[in-house]
This record gives sequence, C-alpha cells and structure tokens, in this order.
Amino acid sequence: MSVPTQQIGIGRLGELVRNLMGRLAPLETATSIHGGEIDRLKNQAEDVQTEVDTLKVMVEMQDGVGADHDRKIGELEKKLARLEADVAAHENTIAKMTSTLHGQKVKTGQAKARAGRAERALDKLKASKPRKVTR
Repeated sequence: MSVPTQQIGIGRLGELVRNLMGRLAPLETATSIHGGEIDRLKNQAEDVQTEVDTLKVMVEMQDGVGADHDRKIGELEKKLARLEADVAAHENTIAKMTSTLHGQKVKTGQAKARAGRAERALDKLKASKPRKVTR
C-alpha cells in the first residue's frame, strides 16, 4: 500500500504505520541476512508511530489542526513513504532469494513492482511542495 501524494489525516497516517509494522514482522523471521536492517526499519516505524500518537494528542488538546500540525503531518508522511520504499525493497530482495513473501508463493516481478510503486510514490512526495493552510 503506497502513501498517497496529497496530505493525509492523522488517523490514516497511524493506520499506514500499523500496516507497515505488520509487513515488517514476517520479514524478521524470513531471513537473517537483513536482520539488523529490519530491526532498524522497525525502530523507525515505532518512532513514527510515537510521533503520530503525540500529534493526535496535541490536535485534540487544541481542537483542530493548525499550520504547525499540518507541516508535521507532511514530515511524517515523507518519513513513512521512505520507510515504505525501504520495506518494499527488502521484500523484493527476500522474494528473489526465497520465491515467497509473507508465507505465500510469489513471482519476483510482483515484489519488484511493489518496490517500484513505493519508490515512485516517494519521488512524488519529494517533488511536491508543502501545502499552505488558509483560514
């Protein structure tokens, strides 16, 4: 699942992080070659999850999303897109080595396509300009 290029809500951001962490869990057991790298990605995903939770509390306390919150959501969105691309790349590598992904038989082209989509989504986010908040 790729992160869309437009700004997304805080709730959706949290849902995407949980989805990504769910994809990381089976990768830990899939191979020991990428073990340290998978742990690093998992730690980064947990950090993003913590930031999302903190941002949710801040928005609830201030009754709405302000310009600063909007900017922070954009930053978290970009972090998440980078993590998504890294996870997809590792899934692609593991699929090449084992011909399975998350316990299911896959063709390497499927994993490669997912990695390509994640990279393109990241490139779109990098090219997009920050959104202005009007009140």
